[in-house]
Amino acid sequence: MIKFISHRGNDAGVNYPENSKEAILEVLKRDYISGVEFDVRMTRDKRIVVVHDNTIALSGNGSSLISKTRIKQLEKYNLGTIANPFKIATLENVLSSIDCNKEIIIEIKEEETRYKRVVNVIYNIIKNYHNLNIKICSFNYDLVKYFKKKHPDIKIGLLIGIKMNLNKEDKSFDFYSISVVNYKKYLDCDNIYVWTVNEKGVCCDIDKVIKKDFSVISDVCKNLL
Repeated sequence: MIKFISHRGNDAGVNYPENSKEAILEVLKRDYISGVEFDVRMTRDKRIVVVHDNTIALSGNGSSLISKTRIKQLEKYNLGTIANPFKIATLENVLSSIDCNKEIIIEIKEEETRYKRVVNVIYNIIKNYHNLNIKICSFNYDLVKYFKKKHPDIKIGLLIGIKMNLNKEDKSFDFYSISVVNYKKYLDCDNIYVWTVNEKGVCCDIDKVIKKDFSVISDVCKNLL
C-alpha cells in the first residue's frame, strides 16, 4: 500500500506558501494524506523556524541569513504576497497546532558546524509532543547519527539524494528518505520514503518494484490517487 506524504505542505488546491503553518495544517485535514514533511533551521537566538532556504531573500520580501538573524526580525518579513501575507512559523507554533496522529517528518537543513546544538534544541521542543507521530531526518549524516545515539526514543532517518549519501551503507536508521532517482538501490531497507514523486506514472512504476508498504513524498498527492 502506498502512503502519501505532503512535501512542505504542498498539494493540489492548497493556496498557502509551502512550509507555512497554514499549508501544513491544511494538508493534514485531507483524508488521503498520511502525513507532512517540512524543513527547519535555527536562528541566531536558537529558535527553530519552519523554512527551506538559508536566507529569507528567496522566499519572502526581506533579505537575511536565517542563522544570523533573531526571530523577532524574521517575524517582520512577509512570506506571502501583499494581498495575502504570511509570517514565518516556529516549530513550537506548528506542533502545538496539530491535533492528529499523522506522520510529521521534520527535515533539519544543513548545519555543518553547530549540528549538536541544533539537535539538542529540537529535541527539547519535540519531547513535549508525545501525542504526535514525529520523525526526524537530514542530509547531514553526522547530525542524524548524533541524534540517533543521543535520543534513541525518536524515529530518525537519513536523506539520500541524487548524489548525497549514496555511499552510506549504514542500516541503523529507522527509515530512509530517498530520491526517486536512486530508490531502487535501497529496496532491501524497511520504511522507505521516495521523493519527490509528482507524476502518477512514476508512482505506479515504484509500486511494481517495491513489494511492501512504502511512502511517496509529493507536491501533488491528490493528483496521484
